[in-house]
Amino acid sequence: MDRIDGFLKSLLNKTKEDRSSVHEKGHTCPSEETVACYLDNLLNDTEVEDVEKHLTECEDCLQQTILLHKLKKEIKEEGYIKAPAEVVEEAKDLVPESSTKDLIEVVLGFASDAIRVIKDTGSMLVTPDAVPLVVREPVTPSNRLEDPKDLIRLSKVFGNIKTDIIIERINDNVYEMEVITTDPKTKVQLDDIRLNLLSNGRELASYLTINGRASFKNLCLGKYTLAIIMKSNIVRKVSIQLEKA
Repeated sequence: MDRIDGFLKSLLNKTKEDRSSVHEKGHTCPSEETVACYLDNLLNDTEVEDVEKHLTECEDCLQQTILLHKLKKEIKEEGYIKAPAEVVEEAKDLVPESSTKDLIEVVLGFASDAIRVIKDTGSMLVTPDAVPLVVREPVTPSNRLEDPKDLIRLSKVFGNIKTDIIIERINDNVYEMEVITTDPKTKVQLDDIRLNLLSNGRELASYLTINGRASFKNLCLGKYTLAIIMKSNIVRKVSIQLEKA
C-alpha cells in the first residue's frame, strides 16, 4: 500500500461527523489539476499538506479523489478501465446493430456436385433462382447458365440498398461475380453505387453500378473483400472466400 492509499483509507475510517465541512468555513476546493498532481506526486511538501488538510474536511473532494485514485490504479494495473457489466449492456443497446457488424464473412466451398455455403456471419439469404450473369453480354440462350449447381446467389438488405451477389463457376480455376444493387422499397435498380473489390488489402477493381449492376471477372480461389459505398460512405463490407469444398 502506498502513502496516498494509506492516507485516503484512514480518512474513510472516520465518520462524516468527525470531518467538519470546509465549505462552511468558506475555503476553496483544490482544482482537478491540483488533485491530479497530488495523486501523481508532483506537488511540493507544502502543497501536499494543504491538499491533505482539505481532504480531511471536505467530503465531496475526498470522494472524488478516492474515485480518481482508483481509476489511475486500475489503468496502471490493467492497462484499461473496467466498465461495470450494466454499463456495457446499456452501451450495447445504444449502438445500432449495423455499426457493430461492419464486416460480413461468407465462405463458399466449390465441390463437384454444387456450390456450398460453409460459413455466413451475416445471415446472407441464399436464393435458389439462377439469374444469368451480365458479364458475358449479350445474354443469349447459348451462354445462359445451364447448370444451377455452378451458380449461387446471395442477397441482403444493407440500409437502403438491397445487394445481390451472384457468383458463377466458369471452370475449376476461374470464377465470376456480379453485384446487383436495388432499392428494397421501389425495386428500382440503383446506379452510381461504388463497389470496390480487394484482396490481401490490395484493390483489384473498382466500379460504379450501371443499371444497378457491376461485374468482376477472372477471379481465382481465395479471399476477397467487397466494399459497398454510397455517396463516399461505406455501407457495408462483405468478405467472400472461395475455396474447394
